[in-house]
Amino acid sequence: MNKLLKSLVLMSLLLALVFGLCACKEDPQPQEHVHTFSSEWTTNDTYHWHAATCEHTSEKADRAKHTWVSTIITEATHTTAGERRVTCSVCGLTKTEVIPAKTQIHTYAEEWTFDEAYHWHAATCEHKDAKGSFEPHTWDSSEIIKASTCEEEGVIRYTCKCGATKDEPIPCHSFATEWTSDDVNHWHAATCEHTDLVSDLAEHSWGSVVKNSNGTATYTCRICGKEVTKDLPSTVRMITAGPGEDGSNSAVISWHSDNKGSSLEYRESDENEWTVVANSKCNESLSTSAWTQTDGKALESGFYRCRVELEGLTSGSTYKYRVKDSVGNYSDVATFKTAESDSTYFQFMWLSDLHTPSTSATCINRVRELIDFANAKDGVDIDFVLFSGDMVKKGQIYDHWKYWSDSGLMNNSTYAFIVGNHDYYGYNNSTRITNSFYLDVAAYPDNSTAGTKTVLDSNFWFIWNRVLFVCVDTMSSEGTETGDLAGSKVSEQVAWFKAVVDENAGKYDYLIFAQHYPWFRDDTKTNSDGSYSSWAPVFDQYQVDFALSSDEHHYRRSYPLYGSKKTELVDGKVSTGTVYVVSNMTEGNSLSSLRNQADGESRYVEYSVGGQGGVYFTVTPTEITLHQIGTGGKEYDTITVMKKDRTTL
Repeated sequence: MNKLLKSLVLMSLLLALVFGLCACKEDPQPQEHVHTFSSEWTTNDTYHWHAATCEHTSEKADRAKHTWVSTIITEATHTTAGERRVTCSVCGLTKTEVIPAKTQIHTYAEEWTFDEAYHWHAATCEHKDAKGSFEPHTWDSSEIIKASTCEEEGVIRYTCKCGATKDEPIPCHSFATEWTSDDVNHWHAATCEHTDLVSDLAEHSWGSVVKNSNGTATYTCRICGKEVTKDLPSTVRMITAGPGEDGSNSAVISWHSDNKGSSLEYRESDENEWTVVANSKCNESLSTSAWTQTDGKALESGFYRCRVELEGLTSGSTYKYRVKDSVGNYSDVATFKTAESDSTYFQFMWLSDLHTPSTSATCINRVRELIDFANAKDGVDIDFVLFSGDMVKKGQIYDHWKYWSDSGLMNNSTYAFIVGNHDYYGYNNSTRITNSFYLDVAAYPDNSTAGTKTVLDSNFWFIWNRVLFVCVDTMSSEGTETGDLAGSKVSEQVAWFKAVVDENAGKYDYLIFAQHYPWFRDDTKTNSDGSYSSWAPVFDQYQVDFALSSDEHHYRRSYPLYGSKKTELVDGKVSTGTVYVVSNMTEGNSLSSLRNQADGESRYVEYSVGGQGGVYFTVTPTEITLHQIGTGGKEYDTITVMKKDRTTL
């Protein structure tokens, strides 16, 4: 009985203790609210997201830009537009787009052909019945061959811009000795009853020019004394957009100006407000390069070179920009793109060896034609042009460079220009002088120093959508070795290259090296000018995907090489080694048929062909593909390199 009583007492004490402890427990803290979101996508034309299903309806999850994949519904022809369907691969939003009708491209002679009534440019292609700029004569200018008198008729000769002429009689009339004029012409008015007739009709010959403070100038004709006030033309030119060091948030704009004080304005294409880069931030400096005219005479006046590195830009955007000169006149509005920051899908063009003179439209037309052919491919929209040297025929002649600018070719594109031997040349020979002409014109990142390694300032690098491009000046390395130029030795460029790649470890998925001098001068051996033996071990070490070169005007594409030996493909694609390429020349009257002429016996070269053509690359998260195109935009050669594991570097 005592044991039972003790057990009951002990149990009572334990229960009291438990209840006491429970009574001391603090109230639980209120739980933090967790947003909930719909599993269905919500979209607009630009973005998709998961909308909140809780009371916080403004919250959005997984908001991102659409990732468009296109499917051709109807192919475009030369007479009708086509249609394609674009679908976001993430949210499934679908829309249709019009594919513009293909343009029938003809080539025409530069000289005019004419008859009594019309003039035109005759076709130089196989379509001999095609006529360019066919139109009736416009008798814009006239010259009195023989003045009329009271007794004898005179003769007036009219000239069209095409060179055609016609003569007409001048009746016997009388004319005032005082000049009559408008803003364009002056003449002597008839004093007889035929008041619709004039004598000595001619355009004003402007003599003195007085600049006004409001951006206008007053011109005085030296013959008739007429004064006309007109807006001053913009004094800026040679405007170029190039990639910044990180193409997703930076760009480089350069230009020339006759006067100090110009500035830059830019904005996203769908915005209204311009952002102004004041003159004090435009790195304005007077050019000290020994520029000449075509005849070798020095330029009549110097100019200021301006250069702006824009930073903090929005990735995956199109920007508009313009330059304002010191008196308030604007250049034409141009555009450039920025790279996507979180995607590896993009395309770029690779061209070379245009050798542009100052008057030939043929050269510029080849560039336009190749870019248009690439953009016409399904899913292709060229982001920028990589141009590996010889933009011009003679680097010292200013008009050769100015022709690029005046053509409008660079108004809506980003160009990464690499210097070539012609860009170094003087006006009257083939001797390399200096890279200063190139430096005055090209827009490039100023990053020729990496860590403790520095090379000549015409070497640079940039990243575009996780592709690292390293661009080297082979003129400076060869000239240093031969002693005729100051520059950077190949060994110094190799050390700089290694520092650049090491510095950007983890920031890129693909590695492309580009220079002007070629890896091969024929199909059987490598070339010392391109320093293959110095670079190949470095490319093996750093797993370079493509090594691009030019100058030879003959397309050569190697097998994938590692240790200078051919590597085996995996499922038809490159997994190991570097593909070495020498570009076609872009210069020429027309593009070429580029069928392979390699005999299969070379230890290096798999595809070899001369002629005019170009290359574009398509880049995805898993592979990068080269596409060589020629006449009609036809693809003749292609090779794909798979993404490599770079964690072992």
